[in-house]
Amino acid sequence: MNPQNTQEKIDSFSLPDRKSESWRKIDIKRIKQIINLSEGEEEEEGDNSNNLPVIADNSFRIILRTGVNDIDINKLPEGLELITTSEIREYINQSINKLDHKDDWGIKLNNKAKTQTFGLRIKKNNKVSLEIVIPEKINKLKAMRLLFIVEESSKFNLLEVITGETYSAHSVVSEMIIKENAIVNHGMIAVSKGKSTLLAKRSVSQEINSNYSFSFINQGWNLSRIEPEIVQLKGQATTYLRGLQIAQENQQLSTFSKIKFNGPDGNLNQLQKSMIENSAHSIFNGIIDVPQIAQRTNAAQLTKNLLLTEKGQVDTKPELRIIADDVKCTHGATISELEEEELFYLQSRGLKSSDATNLIIKGYAKDILDYFPLKISRWSSLNPLFIQ
Repeated sequence: MNPQNTQEKIDSFSLPDRKSESWRKIDIKRIKQIINLSEGEEEEEGDNSNNLPVIADNSFRIILRTGVNDIDINKLPEGLELITTSEIREYINQSINKLDHKDDWGIKLNNKAKTQTFGLRIKKNNKVSLEIVIPEKINKLKAMRLLFIVEESSKFNLLEVITGETYSAHSVVSEMIIKENAIVNHGMIAVSKGKSTLLAKRSVSQEINSNYSFSFINQGWNLSRIEPEIVQLKGQATTYLRGLQIAQENQQLSTFSKIKFNGPDGNLNQLQKSMIENSAHSIFNGIIDVPQIAQRTNAAQLTKNLLLTEKGQVDTKPELRIIADDVKCTHGATISELEEEELFYLQSRGLKSSDATNLIIKGYAKDILDYFPLKISRWSSLNPLFIQ
């Protein structure tokens, strides 16, 4: 995918259709920020390399500023193989096409932007974990296209860290092709401390007997939209999705997930949590698609929302599309506030009100954060919740 003239391609690009169910609740005015950031001269990358934590044991770190060009192929650990730009073209959109994204606005935007590409093949002999850091581009839209091919019977731990420290925008479309008997533990920290925007799509295709776990935290963006989308190509695979979004001030954070079973005996366990403060807005839409061929599917989806203020707003929509008749599928949604009895109990044990609240919030986040790879406590400078 060659870099394109961003200004020429995006200036005439239309905004999402508000009649579309997946964009109906999104604040379109904030989407315009992305269009505005496509204009003007190139700006430098945000450089926080001096503030990055130490690398975890037995892991390798890549800071993605310009895609494939960031990597010295001779320094890659054994078991990780760089995929060239020409090879990426052969694979790109494979998992996306299997989920029917002909009219996906986010993908169209990414395709029209000045997109940088990066791809890795994870071999069976891989023995290291990978940490990818994607810094913002100051006052600009940064568009990335990532591809990971996880070969048969391999094991892969991946931690992504996406930051937005300034007025900036990210469009990151990632595809992962997981072969038979492979095991992947994927974590993503997406944290901003500025008026930034994030569009992040994670499309994954799983073959038989593969195991994929994706855990993420989403916090601090003026607008964010995270889209984990998984297709089990022939069923007989296991998927875990765990997400936590922390919406503060007047931010709008959203998660749109889709899991499709194209064969029998598939398994899914999904837990989505949110915490809402001030006048923030949290959105979740989760689709589980079980066609006739997907007999004996076992899928569970639960979304839990914790309102920390009366002004906060929650929109949650778990959705089952079931045609198969021999399945076990459950879904549920809860919205709650801090329990006065819990606060009273902790205060009666000598804790201050603020400390009692923080302890409850840490406990609420724990069953998401515990599943991240590579000891995310190292990244506590982004969020003290990471220290459990």
